[in-house]
Amino acid sequence: MRVISGKYRGRNIMPPKDDHVRPTTDRIKETIFNVIQFKVEDARVIDLFAGSGALGIEALSRGAEQVIFVDNSMASINLISRNLERMTGNTSILRCNFKDAILRQKEKVDLVFIDAPFATPFGKEAVELVLQYDLLHKGGVIIFEHSTETPLSIDIPCDIIVKTKKMGSVTVDFLEKKYEENGDGDGNI
Repeated sequence: MRVISGKYRGRNIMPPKDDHVRPTTDRIKETIFNVIQFKVEDARVIDLFAGSGALGIEALSRGAEQVIFVDNSMASINLISRNLERMTGNTSILRCNFKDAILRQKEKVDLVFIDAPFATPFGKEAVELVLQYDLLHKGGVIIFEHSTETPLSIDIPCDIIVKTKKMGSVTVDFLEKKYEENGDGDGNI
């Protein structure tokens, strides 16, 4: 695993040692960042179910203003800390479950990465909570990585545009909050 682009391009990211954490592959990460490339610079980012921190670190490398890493595993928290060594930027690491992290979030954000364990309902629940608590700035995006076998099946608010990318057994849904109530978003996803 490595940082694909930006300030820390080429830097290795240590993967988790146990197989309970499924890191996002470089190929999928590259696809994700190709879709959101114009939304990362100066963005406020939350990386839920952060694992190794690879998605948040990629955002940091590409100029995100702030990245909050969230995971409830102490092993993941330690791994994220090690992966952030020798990197600069406005980062926070929270050891808590995704629900608490979402409920604590007082300010709107631009990007929310949700890459929960595929065999759980946590990813879908996190998407629903981010939408319910209206955490996205206008033009903000939820990036939800999940198994292709279990498509996102929630009620989508009328101010959200959804774009889906299928990559074999993994699907990524991009849920963007429109800029205007009757508008079409910004067209970047």
